Amino acid sequence: MLPGFRNIAIIAKIAVPATIIAVVSIGIVLYASLAVTHLSDTAAALVDGNATRVQLALQAESNFNSAAISEKNVILSAADDKTAKAHIETYRRQPAGGERQGVRTRPRRQGE
Repeated sequence: MLPGFRNIAIIAKIAVPATIIAVVSIGIVLYASLAVTHLSDTAAALVDGNATRVQLALQAESNFNSAAISEKNVILSAADDKTAKAHIETYRRQPAGGERQGVRTRPRRQGE
């Protein structure tokens, strides 16, 4: 045993290691809390950016698919003029897709 530790009461001998363990435990809890908060912020930033991008990409894909179906319907209904005009009107109302919907086909470069 340490020479200065011999003449201390038993309660003090128990209190010193307990205090050290308590301080280390509090430090671990605080570090874990900060790490989880940082992880949560990072995940939120990823979800916000990627979710919007995926939503716009899926919306553009849906618009392209709808336009392709309308175009095929126009081709298939060439004999029926009234139906063909209805499909042509549907085709014209479809957004052009990609850039109009905010979906970028390539990553941004500095200065864009």
